[in-house]
Amino acid sequence: MDFRERLEKIENLKSKVHQINSTHQKRSIDYSKSSGKATIAEIVPGNVIDTPHGSVFFAEHTIPLDTSYGNTSLLDIQKVFPAGLHIWLPQLERENNDLKLDEILFFDTETTGLAGGSGTYIFLLGLGYFKEESFVVRQYFMSDYHEEEALLWAVNQLFSRDFKLLVSYNGKAYDYPLLQTRYIMMRQPFQLNVSCHLDLLFPARRLWKRRLLDCSLSNIEKRILKIYRNEDIPGYLIPNVYFRYVQNKDARSLKPIFSHNLQDIISLVLLTTKISQTLDDPLSMEQFALDLCSIGKIYEGYKDFQYSSRCYEEALKGNLSDQEMLDTLKLCSFAYKKQGEWEKAESSWYDIISLSSQFILHPYEELAKYYEHKLKDFHQAVSIVDEALSRLKKENNISWNVKTQWQNSLSKRLDRIKKKQELLKAKNENKNAE
Repeated sequence: MDFRERLEKIENLKSKVHQINSTHQKRSIDYSKSSGKATIAEIVPGNVIDTPHGSVFFAEHTIPLDTSYGNTSLLDIQKVFPAGLHIWLPQLERENNDLKLDEILFFDTETTGLAGGSGTYIFLLGLGYFKEESFVVRQYFMSDYHEEEALLWAVNQLFSRDFKLLVSYNGKAYDYPLLQTRYIMMRQPFQLNVSCHLDLLFPARRLWKRRLLDCSLSNIEKRILKIYRNEDIPGYLIPNVYFRYVQNKDARSLKPIFSHNLQDIISLVLLTTKISQTLDDPLSMEQFALDLCSIGKIYEGYKDFQYSSRCYEEALKGNLSDQEMLDTLKLCSFAYKKQGEWEKAESSWYDIISLSSQFILHPYEELAKYYEHKLKDFHQAVSIVDEALSRLKKENNISWNVKTQWQNSLSKRLDRIKKKQELLKAKNENKNAE
């Protein structure tokens, strides 16, 4: 068989596959009509794309930017973009990349399982992007397993556009690797070529985990974005609903899944806006005290100790528990230390000692080092270590091993300081004798 005959055979096979898919789809529609069941096109307004691998359904939503959700709107992203994003995407700043809104692609998937792996399929893929004065969401739907190749091919047509930033929620660990796996399994090229992937789960945790503990997207929507979904389908039920649809071809149960996915995509835009607003100028906004602690830690990580200490100072004015107060004072004291604000750091260490009902080692150690190395005040250094040893001796809520370790550490420090004190005394006596 020569090359030309092989090509003809391949084309004939493709034609047969397309014919089989079309027949299967027509039968499904005819069966649905005769049995009183609804097709996906009757439940969700959309269109069908013809691909080399058959046809696939997609729904498209064009949302005006002034549409409000909770306490914000899609339009608000224009006011702060891209402020705050460079903290999470430093490569953009290094490359001096002038990112535009229409170069961002927001994505979320609905799958046949939550564990991932090669046996998990993406049956609904939502993609959102800015286009002129609107936000467009496309939802590609696989009505049965034989349509996966067509879905992936159709999605690739959108992926091939010049997007630079991909935005998801837990997408780095789940959605994105799964998407890559499906392209590999179907032997199709993966044409999404973005510079960066912003997984909003990580900044959400950094900003709000101290206060919220639960940083699932649904909880972030309620507590941060003030979005309350009515009659939303829980994520863990979605695979079972899809399996039931594949069996009975009644699409009525799928409408809540499309709505769920659409809101997920919109929430990604709103959350990106909120994170940018929060980090752009947090001290000008009303913030929870614990959130200010988290913001201070973020700026501390980027070695902006001056701004981080200001965040901690504002947090200390808020409604913190005793333990939260001690933790914030510790953070603040080290931010002062990094700036060389020694008197403020000293005051913070004494505040920790006076506020704590239990023995805490670090303020005593920091004060001892400050008096010993910075001020050369060995008398004061000896005094603070003696106080620490005396208080530690009376402490009964510390394990024997830890207590012994701390006592040994303080005793060694005390011996070293006393030797320095004696040497200084001898040196002064020699000077006076001369």
